[in-house]
Amino acid sequence: MIHVGLVPAEPLFMRAEEGVRGVRVRMAGFFWVQVVGILGEVVVAERFGRKAGWGRMVGNLAWVFGWLVLTLPILMDAERQLGYWRVWPVPVSLWKGMRGEGWVVWKFLVG
Repeated sequence: MIHVGLVPAEPLFMRAEEGVRGVRVRMAGFFWVQVVGILGEVVVAERFGRKAGWGRMVGNLAWVFGWLVLTLPILMDAERQLGYWRVWPVPVSLWKGMRGEGWVVWKFLVG
């Protein structure tokens, strides 16, 4: 519930049909579906988990990829509302440079 409280009262990019409560419910929904995912993973692992080598590795990768494709969109919009993606963890950005916003992201490096 801590994460749900992090959604600001005035989100950055509000959809017309959705209020702050909708953003909070979707953020909580991400954590609620984790229970379903864990139970599904147990069932799949019991049935197909005895493989070894490449088959197991491919199965694990497919499971993780599929799960992330299904669940991350639920969480990412709420994190976008919080402005998490405005932070640049690298000092030089090819993306910003190509858009004409300057190559150096950390302004203290250029004075």
